[in-house]
Amino acid sequence: MRLRNKHARYDKVMLDITTKCNLDCEICYRVPGSGKDIPLDKLEQISKEFQGIIISICGGEPTLRSDLPEIINMFSQNNTVFLITNGILLADYRYALKLKQNGLRYVSFSLNGFSDDTYKKINGEALLDKKLAALNNLMRLNYRIILSVLLVPGVNEKEINGLIDYAFQHRKFIKELRIRSAAPLGRFAASRKYSVEEILDILCRHKAITKRDLERSLKFKKTINSISPFNIFPIRSCFFDFYITSPENRTETPAFPFTGGLSGLLRPRAINFLYNAVKKVLFRIDTKPWAHNKNMLKIGVRSWPDETDINMYEIDRCNTGYYMDGKILPFCYANIIKEKKRLLKQEKDEKNL
Repeated sequence: MRLRNKHARYDKVMLDITTKCNLDCEICYRVPGSGKDIPLDKLEQISKEFQGIIISICGGEPTLRSDLPEIINMFSQNNTVFLITNGILLADYRYALKLKQNGLRYVSFSLNGFSDDTYKKINGEALLDKKLAALNNLMRLNYRIILSVLLVPGVNEKEINGLIDYAFQHRKFIKELRIRSAAPLGRFAASRKYSVEEILDILCRHKAITKRDLERSLKFKKTINSISPFNIFPIRSCFFDFYITSPENRTETPAFPFTGGLSGLLRPRAINFLYNAVKKVLFRIDTKPWAHNKNMLKIGVRSWPDETDINMYEIDRCNTGYYMDGKILPFCYANIIKEKKRLLKQEKDEKNL
């Protein structure tokens, strides 16, 4: 059994190791180059604070740091490490291999569609060939992948069907399709963003997903929470997770990752899932990020709050942390604070000119 970590409230901590980026996206919730990189010796100190959680290494673009392999090696000694990346440099097979040799197994990979026109609008340049080359390398090296889709109003809604089909066809490697809304933070100044409900409405246009199934999944989660002393399925306005079993025909989208009614509870995969869920709730022990049926694809929907719709009740129960100035804060709350600090500094600098 692993030791309880210093920041036991959080199952996952986001760690920006650089503010630099190799893209110039107008919709970025960060402002590239707006802060200093955390030195390697400081990262080594930070790594000792955690035991048995998920550390998400992000930025900026973390692959721009030449010492990324060492950083991954440090944090993977006692934790599960995720790399959050635009994936461009992973088109180099030798580089992707080197990261795996240093302990990386999981990658959250940005994929916003399958047309260069989409990437030009969202990321500022044609990227499709590089993205697909990088994904092929990750699958060849047997990585486990989250496909992270940034949904931008009026740009890539029509890409969703193709992304669902692609993720399901490659579900041996792609374990989750995460669809999130752009938020009015950083460089993305637009006030329009999607709520979770709006994203679910878009997903329901896909032939494999219906509102009835989503409502059944939500009802099941609420029922389990009501009869359990533990909040096994957190329910908040900023996210919703469910599963699909086929991209071709409408099927049920169960709350638990198994099918088969009551008999399904006795199947090894179901028992393993329940065991890991209880273990995580009771002891905060690291489990495999995905313990579910190989025939299913997890779909996660996210809509980050900003200062106009922040919910402090939900923020207080958020189990995703963000490392900032030596403290761990709830992720979305930290984003809002970070943006406020940046704007105040920008205003101050402009006054001093």
